[in-house]
Amino acid sequence: MPTGYLCPPVPGRADYLHSVADLLSAFNKGIIPRGDSIRVLDVGVGASCIYPLIGHYEYGWSFVGSDTDSAALASAKQIINSNGKLSQFVELRQQVGAHILKGLLKTDDCFDLSIPRFMPLWLKPKRAPEESGTI
Repeated sequence: MPTGYLCPPVPGRADYLHSVADLLSAFNKGIIPRGDSIRVLDVGVGASCIYPLIGHYEYGWSFVGSDTDSAALASAKQIINSNGKLSQFVELRQQVGAHILKGLLKTDDCFDLSIPRFMPLWLKPKRAPEESGTI
């Protein structure tokens, strides 16, 4: 990783993905969905590319990772390319400007979940998914 970039605490990131997997299982008859048909958008993938690494190796999920920082994306690409066939399951995209999703999403994109880095309070759910019927 480039000097000055954060090295995330891996156990916390893994716990987060395990929690998300458990949540997805609640909508899949108690079975954690596995395989690359599960697509995850990782907004702010960072230089470590930690969520795609853990998510693919643990569950086989595919990822689109985005970032505004070209050095972070270059580091993430190097990590992906150093990990076997991971490049088949992780696509990196450059975010441009202040609008996080503008120009980032393609017409045919469809994601099962998104991993926002720093979710503003106004975006956090006010009710548990089982109460509202949505994730």
